[in-house]
Amino acid sequence: MNNTLLLLDLHTGGVLYSTRLREILTGLLAAVLDTLPFSISLDLSPELGQFNFEDDFLQLSPIDRIFRPMDPALITEEFLQRRQLAQEKGLALRDLQIICEAARDTLTLGVPAEVYADLETELSKYKNSGGDFSPAIVEYASILELSPEVCVQELRMKVESARLIRIRNFAIYQKYLEIICRSKPDDLKDIRLKIQTEVFKNSHV
Repeated sequence: MNNTLLLLDLHTGGVLYSTRLREILTGLLAAVLDTLPFSISLDLSPELGQFNFEDDFLQLSPIDRIFRPMDPALITEEFLQRRQLAQEKGLALRDLQIICEAARDTLTLGVPAEVYADLETELSKYKNSGGDFSPAIVEYASILELSPEVCVQELRMKVESARLIRIRNFAIYQKYLEIICRSKPDDLKDIRLKIQTEVFKNSHV
């Protein structure tokens, strides 16, 4: 479904930010006070396609729940500052999301995440059986023309290494999510550079 997620100003109903990523909206709700989330579907309400939620000044009427051009009297300096804050923090949160996802994709080297889960399942069967190889491990070893013992050791190292990096990557994501939420706008550029550096180092250690 073609959903757009909006961050609304609690006091005016004005749109502060527009995104398609739920993680970004969730972060912004913590980063910008007195805001509300709102989801729209262009599939269910195609008439909303006439609006540019990113650039235009729009507000949601609390009475009929319809979007309209914002009353100019409500576009105050305070509202503009809150909109700018939401946009700057939204950009930082988007960078955080993209950088962490790119690091995850680089780690898997094109291997779907469920394959790692399958490998963990088969290795768990081997461990719990007291050393008997599962049919999947035996076939894996046969295709590679290696012994099951060698394959188990290699797979174990790959899975453990990938798991460690994924957990560290998630910790970095959580760390900078909190930092972005409480930081001042002037600090966000430096924070984005720190995210790139830390995620890069984590992916190669």
